[in-house]
Amino acid sequence: MIFFAIVDYQKEDAKRGIPSAYKLISTSDLQTVSAGVMNEHGVIDTIRTFGTKDCICVNFSIKDGKIVETAGSFSRLEFRNGVAPRVLLAEYVSPTGRVLGYVLADRGGSLVRVKRDVLLKAFADARKQDVSFCQNAIYRQMDDKETISPYQGNTFYKITQKFKKNLPSPSVPEHIKAMSSEKATNTPTSTERVAEVKSERPQKNSKGYSDAQKKELIVAKKYGVDPLIVSNPKFSPEQMRIIWTAKKNGMASEYFANPKFTVEQMRFFAERLTDKNMFNECKYIINPKYSVEQLTELYLGVCDGIDYTQYANPKITAEDMYVKRQELSCSTYAPLLVGGVDTHASDLFLKKLNDSSDKNSK
Repeated sequence: MIFFAIVDYQKEDAKRGIPSAYKLISTSDLQTVSAGVMNEHGVIDTIRTFGTKDCICVNFSIKDGKIVETAGSFSRLEFRNGVAPRVLLAEYVSPTGRVLGYVLADRGGSLVRVKRDVLLKAFADARKQDVSFCQNAIYRQMDDKETISPYQGNTFYKITQKFKKNLPSPSVPEHIKAMSSEKATNTPTSTERVAEVKSERPQKNSKGYSDAQKKELIVAKKYGVDPLIVSNPKFSPEQMRIIWTAKKNGMASEYFANPKFTVEQMRFFAERLTDKNMFNECKYIINPKYSVEQLTELYLGVCDGIDYTQYANPKITAEDMYVKRQELSCSTYAPLLVGGVDTHASDLFLKKLNDSSDKNSK
């Protein structure tokens, strides 16, 4: 797949004999790029050379032998009020589809990947200058929510985050697996057995529980949580409370319903694994071998959209994890400042057009 985008544009000036011209970039890996300045026929011929089936024209299309603006006017590429608009080539998403960042092309032909919050700030700052930061994207502010959307009829191409290392998935205690298995069977006998487990298991093991633990078993059942999830005398009452409360709130607390997890570790997960998507992104760090400080660095890596598997090792200190996280963040994303792009590339673009016009007039 090859991406094509027009990142700079000069409108035809009939009086001066300057034809319309386009700066076209192409990239197959969203990392390395080729760029060239050409007229309309040059753009069309370039696309045809590669074949339209293998091409993604990001902010234009070819129709009846003409270039058609499909994602905002090319006039939005103009350098104005200190802002050099970019072209958004693709969204960078997590395996669950959460938008982490974007790949942008500037008028000089350089590609950068930026975090979502950084691009949102760039859009907001550019709006103050009455300029859109991306030619082919729409920025909206509604109440406290900010969005970046494609033009109607368009979509942003998505590239999914990759990891260098596969981490083991967390497991749940065997008695909880059995509980889930029995609940999944709908025969009358099985239903009676589930009721028996709910009513008898805590009493059966009651000699092994303190009064405080028995209270947690009773309260869990009162709130509609199967007490079997905390039916282990090795849990402290506080651990029990964290586990069943998280379960009541719809979290997958069975994955840390293990006495090997400390109260602090359990609380860490109960406060963060708030929905299915977040659980799916964080499940590989559910490991009692990590300290809370290490878990914090791993969790921040998940949130930032970097390859946290490169430092997911209990033997690496939290301090070293922090350093590695910062290094990965710098290598994964680029900083972005409104007006930070030099106009030199645009000046060269215009100079080339003028020189070409002078030669044609002689």
